[in-house]
Amino acid sequence: MIFRNPAKVMLTVAAGLLVSIAAVLPASAVDFSGKKITIITPFKEGGGTDGLARLFAPYLQKELPGNPDVIVLNQPGGGGVTGSNKFQRTDVKDGTVLGMGSTSTFVAYAIGGDKVKYDPMTWEPIILMLRGAIVYANGDKMGLKGGLNDPKGDVAIAQSKPVVIGMKTPTSAELSDYISWRIIGANVKPVFGLSTSKQRKAYFRQEIMANVDGTGPYLKKVAGKSDFNTVPMFSFGYDGPDGNRLRDPDAPELPTMEEFYQAAFGKAPKGPAYDAYRNITGLRVMSKLIALPPGTPKEVVDTYIAAMKRIAEDPKAAKAIKKTVGSLPVYYGNAAKPIMAGGFKIKPSAREWMAKELGEKFNVKM
Repeated sequence: MIFRNPAKVMLTVAAGLLVSIAAVLPASAVDFSGKKITIITPFKEGGGTDGLARLFAPYLQKELPGNPDVIVLNQPGGGGVTGSNKFQRTDVKDGTVLGMGSTSTFVAYAIGGDKVKYDPMTWEPIILMLRGAIVYANGDKMGLKGGLNDPKGDVAIAQSKPVVIGMKTPTSAELSDYISWRIIGANVKPVFGLSTSKQRKAYFRQEIMANVDGTGPYLKKVAGKSDFNTVPMFSFGYDGPDGNRLRDPDAPELPTMEEFYQAAFGKAPKGPAYDAYRNITGLRVMSKLIALPPGTPKEVVDTYIAAMKRIAEDPKAAKAIKKTVGSLPVYYGNAAKPIMAGGFKIKPSAREWMAKELGEKFNVKM
């Protein structure tokens, strides 16, 4: 799919991250005239990562020097691993190849495995977009009240009844969903082989009893849409400057898991299971990345960052992006690397807990 001559639209980022036009002058040494930019997307057409790549493509065509054509190349397979491996191996360092990263590729990298041959920490990030997520359940079938209505009662129910959720694989992005219930001692029973959209459909058919969605999709596609009582349990929130989890600004009335846990157990969560929760849900919130390959010259990286920041000045693009990633912070260039490192840096005790959990429950080796 080739994008040509798009209308003038740009993206506005979260409050406090707006960059003035004067501070975002283009790098004139780089020129993409007559060239084609390929965005490698490690998933099939129609998913969230693919949709975001296609959303950005015409804006990049407009803002990059020389107005090159921009195409999206889907490379699905292995839950995002196949396309990410391809992106890691590329020897094209002139800025004509971009890669998309997402929660699934981040979780696969963090957990490791023989098939993972890529390292996102070696990539050159252009923009990292955080996205909140909400844990919700069938209140009618489960008898849950959600939020801070009756945390102690909800925990007792979750520990006594099977909490059936959907997952693609034991090590896909939905590992965050699994751990978010296990952290409160729930009796979690996953149904594997379900994509994000299939999980939601299975939830509405009451084939699974609980699910997790990005905040935007939850508010748009789930809240008030079921024939039964859907209760939001808690949000993943996001990490503030002091390292504490903050409430999702798009669902400010909903407690974080930490607040829910404190109310239910009378103490703050801690220990290997909680460390694993922080890591994996952090990777879930660290939702979407657009990056250049390792070794891309600095002037090319700077050109892309400048283009992305210019895109950030128009409210029309902001509205479109907010539907996908919400209102959480956005990070450019090297500012994204500490956020990424924090997600990937799994404590040995947390890794040991996950290895034991996945090994005993699903016969999966980390």
